[in-house]
Amino acid sequence: LGVVIGATSSLLSPQNCQAACFPGDTSKECIGVYKVPMEDAENLQNFMKKNPDAFKQFAPNVQTNVPTMAGVPRSLDEALEVLESQRLAADDIVNVIRVGKLEEGGIKLLNLIPRVSMAGRIVIRGAMASSPTLPTSSSSSKLEDGDEKAIQQAATIQQLKETQWETALNNVVFGFGECDILIGQGIRGELGVVTVAQISILSELKEAIRAYDDFLVIAQKQFPAASA
Repeated sequence: LGVVIGATSSLLSPQNCQAACFPGDTSKECIGVYKVPMEDAENLQNFMKKNPDAFKQFAPNVQTNVPTMAGVPRSLDEALEVLESQRLAADDIVNVIRVGKLEEGGIKLLNLIPRVSMAGRIVIRGAMASSPTLPTSSSSSKLEDGDEKAIQQAATIQQLKETQWETALNNVVFGFGECDILIGQGIRGELGVVTVAQISILSELKEAIRAYDDFLVIAQKQFPAASA
């Protein structure tokens, strides 16, 4: 219960009290509203199923629809395939927004974001797992000073590599999240007429897709055989 209460604390804050949805919920009501962080979603969903009344008390603003996402990647190869297919889906979203179908574009984006996030996490784990295992001082009692420095340098490089991956993926997810917010505002008329809303949304989509392409470049360099 303590974990669930901690996870729901952000959902009860004033800025998020209007509505919230689980990631992967493609209901039109979820366009542009707060999304439960993916790392908290499973615990909250389990708590909701077992304690529906208590859930309503702790998180009254969360939509209770629990999405079942098809095509969730389970392996590195599947994750890379998802990233490739969702890149095409991103172009489709651009085309839909260009013709003024904001709600349709928003629903497609709700489908894209969690898939890209999950696939990206699997790819990052695969990249880190494929890195060479570094010896430690405890694993060898006869390391020379130069060896220890080399190990420290290699560990630093590996940490920088992981940070690069994480930053690249966060830029993608954050960028598409901003698009989701803008589409919600456009649907509610908060951005003015549809044409003005389209310009703002398409501009943000362009930046998100650029970040997506940057992440794909890193993934394809790391796993060239899988992306061939």
